[in-house]
Amino acid sequence: MYIIGHKSISQAKEMVQEKCPNCASNHSLEMEVFQKYVHFFYIPYLPAGKTGVSYCSNCKQVMVDKDMPANLKAAYHQLKAKTRIPIWMFSGLALMILLIVYQLNNEQRAQKALATQMDQVAAGDVLELKLAKDNFTLYKVYRVNADSVLLQANEYQSTTVAGLKDIKDSLYATNLRYITKPELKKMAMDGGLVGIEKP
Repeated sequence: MYIIGHKSISQAKEMVQEKCPNCASNHSLEMEVFQKYVHFFYIPYLPAGKTGVSYCSNCKQVMVDKDMPANLKAAYHQLKAKTRIPIWMFSGLALMILLIVYQLNNEQRAQKALATQMDQVAAGDVLELKLAKDNFTLYKVYRVNADSVLLQANEYQSTTVAGLKDIKDSLYATNLRYITKPELKKMAMDGGLVGIEKP
């Protein structure tokens, strides 16, 4: 099974008023234009250029566009100019763009929901923080004031969000970190705060 491949479809076909370069017969040449495209799991992804062939019904000679003499090449280019790329050949690309937009929209909604939860943060809650690209840790809420929160940092870190559950019950620092609720909301919206776990 091919994951990525290419195919071609016939886009135009017509008789040309040129002599066959092989047998010199008149009115026997047919020109055909093919549109190539790249597919991914058989879903058309992107067009990949056009090609053409001439076929003589008299001597059965088939000639690709790069091997055609100048007069046949001119006929090929005229026929090619009449063809357009079918819009369905971009369907894979359109699907990928839709999936990316959907994913980004979901992430934004999750970040907004998390930011809203910062209004109800309580002592004992555990916040999941992203420190760097592959660096995560936990902060336990020690106390909540009217406009700020006191946090205890976990002594350990994880390279994944999933790995945070392994350090949840580990040692937390005794020194406290002070952070305002608006700062927590901003961290949630910016992706620095990735989750909250209630006790």
